[in-house]
Amino acid sequence: MRKILALAVLSFVFLSTLPAKAYGYDNFSNSALYVPSYSDRFFDSLINPAALSRVESDNIFYFTTIISEDWDTKEIKSGGPLSYLQNLNTEMIVSFVGNNLSLSAIANTYFGSRNVEDGKLSMNVYNTFGIDLNWSYGFPYVSLGMRIKGGNTLIRRNKSISSIFNAIENAYFSQFENTSGMEYFSIGASVSVEVGFFESAIMFDDIVSLKDSDLYFGWDSFLDSMVLSFSLRYPEFTKRGNLNFCRPRIGFAVKGNPIGKMEITANAELQFQMLPDFDFNVAFGYKEIDHDLFDFDASNGLMMFALELQGASYSIRAMCNVDTATFSRVFPTISFTLAR
Repeated sequence: MRKILALAVLSFVFLSTLPAKAYGYDNFSNSALYVPSYSDRFFDSLINPAALSRVESDNIFYFTTIISEDWDTKEIKSGGPLSYLQNLNTEMIVSFVGNNLSLSAIANTYFGSRNVEDGKLSMNVYNTFGIDLNWSYGFPYVSLGMRIKGGNTLIRRNKSISSIFNAIENAYFSQFENTSGMEYFSIGASVSVEVGFFESAIMFDDIVSLKDSDLYFGWDSFLDSMVLSFSLRYPEFTKRGNLNFCRPRIGFAVKGNPIGKMEITANAELQFQMLPDFDFNVAFGYKEIDHDLFDFDASNGLMMFALELQGASYSIRAMCNVDTATFSRVFPTISFTLAR
């Protein structure tokens, strides 16, 4: 354990000297595989810190790579230069896990602000880095969690891109700008309750936050970051102690002020338990932003699909989201995790 903590400290000292911005794990929070009340996988704790004390694994190190895009299919059909390069996002997450504590370093490269003039493509390249520190303590039915995260962003503006190799050059070797106001810091907390097959969670992601050089602390920011979630899951074992082959789960979450505009998420997952430490998951979900209570609007919706193959020391995920407004925006994501 001392070696683990020493590695975590050294990693923090080294990585915190790099420019950074915590990215918020959008690829997971916008996945059909996750809602804040889920609590058995390590990456559930990256969304809800209270889930850390209920992770069903003895692994102490996690390395994850994520590659995602945000495609406008109309742009692809137009036949423009590198039409498949629109909002490419690559992310690496390194996590150290100890007793009720985890430290994660997140490095991210994002291509955005696509512009084509006279047949030539230019884009902004954002290099971000963040540090997340999660703490959790579990009681028989209740878990408490706290998160501190922060970072900054570097920008490479209007970089001409003529090929994939040129995109890599601009992403990692060209001159960058450290723009003021791109720093980020926040403190959040959560509480999870688990009773049998029922789980619930309440989370406040931004109790105190620094965004765009402004400090936010008050009732409005408190409510805007509030998440209420619950889920139901079929037991892992039968009454005779045998492994249940099919293990369904459903989850629901509401984010924001319940009497104003909010974000809702509903997920359904079917887990096939091949072995005690090997399973295959199929998940479907629906997310809607700017939702009024009981007033559904498909123009603000997002359909989410996901597949996951999970072993004792690895997991592979393929996820794809589609907007329900025009069905012309597609968000594919692939992810791989290695654990030790």
